[in-house]
Amino acid sequence: RGMLAQNSSEAPNALAEVSALQYYILNISRADKNDLIEYGIRDFAEQQRKEYYFSYTFQNDISLEQDGRIMPCVLYHFQTPEDKNGGRTFVLGFENQNTQIAESKLIIQSTFFSSLPIKIKITKSNIPSVAL
Repeated sequence: RGMLAQNSSEAPNALAEVSALQYYILNISRADKNDLIEYGIRDFAEQQRKEYYFSYTFQNDISLEQDGRIMPCVLYHFQTPEDKNGGRTFVLGFENQNTQIAESKLIIQSTFFSSLPIKIKITKSNIPSVAL
């Protein structure tokens, strides 16, 4: 599986009310390029449960650690079309308490991926910034 995170601490002018957020774009894809949602499903009901999970409740399994503080994901959007490699994209927002922090950890605690938490180390120098 591959995961890619992008960060933007700058909010667009039109969304000044959410400028207290830092944004991440998370792309999750399987190494075998199978669709994240359709892989391993046995029937339509299971596919519906998986689509619901990634559309709504996956947000509850994502947090950001900065300076020993764990922050929940407060803004979440699941982009439903898969990319050409079967990957799925998620837009995430977290409180932006301190923009001077050089390192963060994106934490994913989802049994869809692992029984252990997945921790992705993010530094401002190792990911591209995107303006939203």
